[in-house]
Amino acid sequence: MEWKTIAIIFIILSCVLIGLITYSTIDYYRYNKSYNDCLYNFCAEYPDAEYYENGVCECYDYDNLGQLYVAKTRYK
Repeated sequence: MEWKTIAIIFIILSCVLIGLITYSTIDYYRYNKSYNDCLYNFCAEYPDAEYYENGVCECYDYDNLGQLYVAKTRYK
């Protein structure tokens, strides 16, 4: 193989790697924004919350026995 072929393959792999890093960073911040919205805005008055990647936000509260139960649920 010539050095030109290796250079082209290296450039293509570098572009793919940069694209994957950019996509994963954007996806991380999008998930983190949705999680914070669930935790601090929708479930502010409850002690615990869970955000699922399919857009479901569940707020948990404690009953008289100290067990967690789902108090509110939001579907996007």
